[in-house]
Amino acid sequence: MRCAASGFDERPRFPHLIPDRTKIRYYEDQTPELFAQGLSHIRADIADSGHISAVDNFVSIYAWNEWHEGGIIEPNAKDGCLYLGLIHDRLNLPKGTSCGD
Repeated sequence: MRCAASGFDERPRFPHLIPDRTKIRYYEDQTPELFAQGLSHIRADIADSGHISAVDNFVSIYAWNEWHEGGIIEPNAKDGCLYLGLIHDRLNLPKGTSCGD
């Protein structure tokens, strides 16, 4: 299944939940532009697919509100509807399904 992630960061878990600093995973270069680029790649992959669309058009998006891990796409004070708008626009979702509609 195709997947997009707005961010991921386990650093807040050190040292309480992940005592070994070398085991911590996080995106060093996450930006809205890279997220949008990834969504565009997903859309192109769907368009080029020869699989049955009812099965092949699923996209998993990590994560709606994983604030403690940096996976935030819900509307918020910092980014507003930016990430939801990128998902809407880059995946060509129907009108009336974006954050501002």
